[in-house]
Amino acid sequence: MNNFARMTKQNLDRLASNLEKILEKVTGLNFIKLEITVDRARGGREFLVVESQELVNYAYPKMFKSLKITNFGGGWTKECSPEFVGECDIFYLPMKYRYEHFGIGSNGSNVCIFWIDAEGNITDWRNELDA
Repeated sequence: MNNFARMTKQNLDRLASNLEKILEKVTGLNFIKLEITVDRARGGREFLVVESQELVNYAYPKMFKSLKITNFGGGWTKECSPEFVGECDIFYLPMKYRYEHFGIGSNGSNVCIFWIDAEGNITDWRNELDA
């Protein structure tokens, strides 16, 4: 079973910085700050929780109650990025805009998909806004 045993605070900080740089490039926003934690599901499976600061005030006109970039799921997989041939143990991390409506409800929209190793290195990524 894969885990983030080697994911030190320094590795988490480096991962956050690297994700921020790519997300800034993809979204055109030059001020993204991410909070990343490693969490566990009930069965002991580890996963990453990633969330940006509030971005709603940078959207004009203001259309949402809240707007952030966050992960929707993700997990360990043997399937690497589409360009990689063969198997590997990698963490699949889809990132999306998450927005809350003024009335009720929320939704999301794809931004990027990242493939991350156990030490927090981004091995590949795909821009979902170009798709």
